Amino acid sequence: MILAHKYVAGVNLTGSEGAGSAIGALAGKYLKPSVLELGGNDAFVLASHSDTRQMAHEAVNCRVSYG
Repeated sequence: MILAHKYVAGVNLTGSEGAGSAIGALAGKYLKPSVLELGGNDAFVLASHSDTRQMAHEAVNCRVSYG
């Protein structure tokens, strides 16, 4: 199990509630911090150089246009 490895500092997951439950349980077992974005359909990843205001605007427009 990769989460048990001493060089793994934590875990981030975007996925289903079932996957989050499994990963969250393993993260707890191995005392690793976790960030879980579950059940959503609008995941965005921003780079450190991204224009946050512009990306927020784009996210809203995408949701209104296609949601």
